[in-house]
Amino acid sequence: MTDCVIFCALLYPACHWVGILGTKAGMMRFWDAEGRCSPATMVATFGGNAVTQLKTPVRDGYTAVQVGYDAVKQMKLSKPEVGHTAKAGLPPLRHLREFRVG
Repeated sequence: MTDCVIFCALLYPACHWVGILGTKAGMMRFWDAEGRCSPATMVATFGGNAVTQLKTPVRDGYTAVQVGYDAVKQMKLSKPEVGHTAKAGLPPLRHLREFRVG
């Protein structure tokens, strides 16, 4: 997540937060000063998130940051998926999502 925010902040100053990929780890309760209970979902990001591609208006027609999560064995993905992450210098990642910026 930190890498994603840093890349976003450097390239797109108007953006403060892009997104995060993770696995639901459970639920928690938060209590406010008035004693009201609020539910919250805990998200685990084992191994963190990695920026796999930056989309630009010139090349792609829109602005976005593509983020990958959850490294897996190469045999679990198709050749195009493995090539896409290898081009970014990353291990094969199971989940890839785009977050539009700007």
